[in-house]
Amino acid sequence: MFDSAEQIPGVSAVCGREEIGENAFSLKPLQYIRRTGEKEIQSGITLEEIAQIVRGSQLLKKSDIKESGAAFFINIKDIQNARLEFGQADRIQRTSSVCKAKFRISKDDILLTSKGAVLKAAIVEANPPEAYISGNITMIRVDQRKYDPYVLFEFLISEQGQIALERIQSGTTIRIISNASLQTLKVPNYDLARMKQIGGQLRRNQERYYREITEATTRFQKERGRLLDELEELT
Repeated sequence: MFDSAEQIPGVSAVCGREEIGENAFSLKPLQYIRRTGEKEIQSGITLEEIAQIVRGSQLLKKSDIKESGAAFFINIKDIQNARLEFGQADRIQRTSSVCKAKFRISKDDILLTSKGAVLKAAIVEANPPEAYISGNITMIRVDQRKYDPYVLFEFLISEQGQIALERIQSGTTIRIISNASLQTLKVPNYDLARMKQIGGQLRRNQERYYREITEATTRFQKERGRLLDELEELT
């Protein structure tokens, strides 16, 4: 029996049985203690209401990995700087047991690491190659009649979103996010028409950014090669 209790942001929280019950009676402190200055989602909607959530395949065999494979098998290492990179991804044969439609990525899918020490996320860009996700990756496929994928992606990689994801992780050394936990994750709810307008702008902004990076890299490599050729001629 407690005579009194004090709730201090970032240090302690006072919770009733009902609130703890909503979190499946978890006593993980991070699920209840709010950080100083942290914003709460006032008008929220759960992820399961706006998206399909799929955990990747865990059936890959070493014999499935082939350098000449026609498809890619996406793992944690293939998400870099909030972008999906295929350069070092494993190649697999289309006959592999992991090559099922439900594991195949599509444009606008959000990929989130579901296992590991660091939370990473990427959104699939237009015209992706044939690729399938591993069991360390969760795919969030947004119902675009209800929500915008780019708006959701920006929330998930924001400080607020990262804190929300940390709260639903289980484990200590190896952190895991289950589908069940993701389904109950609350995200901000916006006016749909306005959200789609902003989402479209976010998409175009990202596409322009990556295009300009590619063009700048090409110019750099071309000029570098020219200068090195000139240097070689001096020897």
